[in-house]
Amino acid sequence: MTETYKTEISSITTGPRQSNIELLRIFAMLLVLIVHATFFTTGAPNINDFATSPVSSFTKAFFQSISIVCVNVFILISGWFGIRPSVKGFCNFLFQCFFLLISLYAVSMLMGWSTLSFNGVKECLCMTTRSWFICAYAGLYILSPTLNAFAEKSTKQQFKVMLVSFFILQTFWGGSGSSGRFFLSGYSTISFIGLYLLARYIRIYTSDGIRINKYGIWIYIISVIGCTVGYYVCITNGIPKDIYAYSSPLVITGALGLLLFFNGLHIKPNRYINFVAKSSFAVYLLHLNSNTLPFFQNCILRIYTSTSGIKCLALIFIFLITVYIACIIFDQPRKWLWNLISKKIA
Repeated sequence: MTETYKTEISSITTGPRQSNIELLRIFAMLLVLIVHATFFTTGAPNINDFATSPVSSFTKAFFQSISIVCVNVFILISGWFGIRPSVKGFCNFLFQCFFLLISLYAVSMLMGWSTLSFNGVKECLCMTTRSWFICAYAGLYILSPTLNAFAEKSTKQQFKVMLVSFFILQTFWGGSGSSGRFFLSGYSTISFIGLYLLARYIRIYTSDGIRINKYGIWIYIISVIGCTVGYYVCITNGIPKDIYAYSSPLVITGALGLLLFFNGLHIKPNRYINFVAKSSFAVYLLHLNSNTLPFFQNCILRIYTSTSGIKCLALIFIFLITVYIACIIFDQPRKWLWNLISKKIA
């Protein structure tokens, strides 16, 4: 390898703060809210929906296409900087998960929204299917030293062959069928490994040699159009709808396009962007919890069924921003407590 990057971790919880990438982190978490407000809540449009309500169906598919890149963006950011794992960094990640989930559960019981139960405790310990991202990312974090060693020691040709082979394998055998159990349609550590190494390869071999950042927005737009049209084609022809899987090539390229676009932005260090970005992961943890998700979905459905057109989109957007802000505020005691603890153990 002719050159390497030894940048410290800038993943979900810790690391150097480059405001352009931190802005991407904030935007990606907004996309998480959008993806959970579309197909996940209102339901995926079927062939009859496209026939009777084409505008509404294409709008839902369009916003699903815009937002489905969200998870892959977070993993690409980790790969872009390269995780430098530490016990303190891993404990910070786990502390945020456990503190917020346990705090939310305690508040829910005090408010009478839930009762103490085995399933409730399991969710606090990230032992339910809804915590798949936490488990998959923890696996990536633990394996990152090996992945970094491969990225630094392999030749460019070896790296390229590995990536091409990996994504061919994942594309053909990584869907929702029985052959895809290893990749789980992108909901797995193994798929995160592929994304992580893809970002490392591009950062090492192309970001300084070939100016591809300016093409990022076009890559993303093509991905959005391809996913929207592709979903319609799949629905109308009875084709399996893995086009919105996190392992889908269109979804991966769209996420990569966003990363390149934001990497090309020239934003001076901004403390407000960095402040929000430090708590962005709290949005995922809090809104998807079983104690808050029904409220989130009911509000979206109420807006969706009682309004239409621009008014509907505007009200949903305002609601999502409100949820975002509330989660950032809820995360502040956790940040204060962790800073206190980390000073004691430093």
